Amino acid sequence: MPKPTTKQKSKSGGYTGALAEPIYLNGSLARRIDPTGNLESTEKDRGIAQLIAKLPALFRCYEIEMGSENDWMFLALALAKTHVPGMRISLDPKPRRGPRPKWGPDLDDDGELLREVESLQSANGYSIKDACEELRKDKSKKFGQSSLVNLITRHREARRADAQRKHLEKLSNSDSLYRALGSPLGNKKRL
Repeated sequence: MPKPTTKQKSKSGGYTGALAEPIYLNGSLARRIDPTGNLESTEKDRGIAQLIAKLPALFRCYEIEMGSENDWMFLALALAKTHVPGMRISLDPKPRRGPRPKWGPDLDDDGELLREVESLQSANGYSIKDACEELRKDKSKKFGQSSLVNLITRHREARRADAQRKHLEKLSNSDSLYRALGSPLGNKKRL
């Protein structure tokens, strides 16, 4: 039986060519040969020169034109996005703890549960629980087969989804979304 393997992150971090090769210096040998430190200093300078020589490859790797306006900022942002999880932008919602919502498209894809509960609340002064009980009594509607606890939970999920939808609509209708996503980087290169 084969041993289970674990996924190891590559030592090169996903880079290829010159960017995957570390720069090796002979600092310990230089210290032994020249205890004054002159040779070690020369060796460090050689390492810095090799590092600077690899910068154009790094700019090419991230498809940033070297010498353009804000090129260093774009490179810093690209490197941060690659290596710092907190600098990544995700259009997916934040993962939540607990089980995934079980609300399928067949139950409330058009907000019917939310509208029904709100109409019962406004017309009769029902609480959410009472409105859900009333919906369960009417077996002809699609909510009649669900349990009370299930309907209350689905209503809470529908309210949360509705609030998120309204928030996104508000952002898309204002120019704050443009400022949040477009302004800091300008119109040059999108990361």
